[in-house]
Amino acid sequence: MKVSRERLYGMLVQSGYLSEFELVMNGNNYCKFHGKVGYHIDDCEEFHQEVKRMLSFSMIRIGNEEESSEVGMTK
Repeated sequence: MKVSRERLYGMLVQSGYLSEFELVMNGNNYCKFHGKVGYHIDDCEEFHQEVKRMLSFSMIRIGNEEESSEVGMTK
């Protein structure tokens, strides 16, 4: 995947697919998906599984590298 999970999370929140937790900490040891300290969102298996679910149900699509790094949201 060309886009980082952190950036993908931001896109999903902005598009209304996910709710954002109130930011309590920013950095390498904070999961924005869960709103918890202890691990980074790039290491969050539950976020990874949620993205896989959205892709499998065609809720989102991720273009190939020749296109752009943006995520397309389907409704």
